[in-house]
Amino acid sequence: MRYISIFFLLVIAVACKQNSKGGPGENNVNKDTVFTINGTVNAAADNEIVVLQYLGIEKTDTAYIKGNNFTFKGSTPEPLMAILYLPQSITEQGVPLSFVVENASIHIEGQKDSVHLATVVGGIENTDYNALKKILKMYESKVKDLTAQAQKAQSTSDIGILQKLQGEYNQLMTERQEAIKQFVTENPTSIAGAYIVYQDLAQTMEHQSLDSIYQKFDPSISNTIYVTNLKNMLNVAQNTAIGQPAPDLTLNDVKGNPVSLSSLKGKYVLVDFWASWCGPCRQENPNVVSAYKQYKNKNFTVLGVSLDENKAAWLQAIQKDGLTWIHVSDLKGWKSGAAAQFGVQAIPANFLLNKEGIIIARDLRDVALNQKLEEVLAN
Repeated sequence: MRYISIFFLLVIAVACKQNSKGGPGENNVNKDTVFTINGTVNAAADNEIVVLQYLGIEKTDTAYIKGNNFTFKGSTPEPLMAILYLPQSITEQGVPLSFVVENASIHIEGQKDSVHLATVVGGIENTDYNALKKILKMYESKVKDLTAQAQKAQSTSDIGILQKLQGEYNQLMTERQEAIKQFVTENPTSIAGAYIVYQDLAQTMEHQSLDSIYQKFDPSISNTIYVTNLKNMLNVAQNTAIGQPAPDLTLNDVKGNPVSLSSLKGKYVLVDFWASWCGPCRQENPNVVSAYKQYKNKNFTVLGVSLDENKAAWLQAIQKDGLTWIHVSDLKGWKSGAAAQFGVQAIPANFLLNKEGIIIARDLRDVALNQKLEEVLAN
């Protein structure tokens, strides 16, 4: 008997996610035309590198520390989320520091061994984001507490406690979602709010609920990267919602032969997006294998769509995990056309189609996959 899934063992990331891509929009929320980021990292060594990575565009800047201090200068056509870290000390620091790069004077101060806890002062956007951070950290702390309890219950195979914790976690995530929604309602021009909704909530919320949050953003930021990406995601999500015909896709299989999704009509098909490098995907694979073995003779099959770039790694993972169904990939990673068609921003992700190619369920994990297949394939 499988024990209930310990869904919250990973506090922040429960899936392999794509970094936001795109280009700066036309709106400029701030009046300043340049930014200056002055930082102090106590106990840092001279000439140690500081990395500033922008989220939403493929751009990274670097600076060197002198006397515990560093400086970045530049200009951005719109505020952008960013992370900052010291590569030589990343093990000590933990997660990077996140903040908003906006055309303003920004000051960062922290310790070398905990840069992610550094204070960020300066700019309208960072004032808003600091408030949002407090909300997110409160829920992160509660999730960590549930995680510790779950690990203890898992070690003793206490299913009753695990089920109770599962319910508490679900309620906590609902409250977190509502808190973010309230933040957006009160701060409709917040770029950080738009980023969190796009990069976090959009992965789990139903189309209608997500659209209700999207509508709360002020028109003044409608052309910014994260709001634009969110709108595009909503458009794709509408086309891949339950009850909609699945987009057709044609990709090469492991031998280089083209396979189309439409060629599998007449069977129930699980379109399974994954990759060899995705830990959560590999952890979920045994569940898919179990479901496939149980239902493959009941007019059910799986189409594995890989977001790999390395063919050898892809093939090796297929063999190692015992994935005996059809596999396809364009080996373009996150630039996969199939991922774009289905609006996949995080993996593992899956879509269950009926015999007519209509989406009847999505993102079925663990026991939920078997339960749904039992429901539709019972006869």
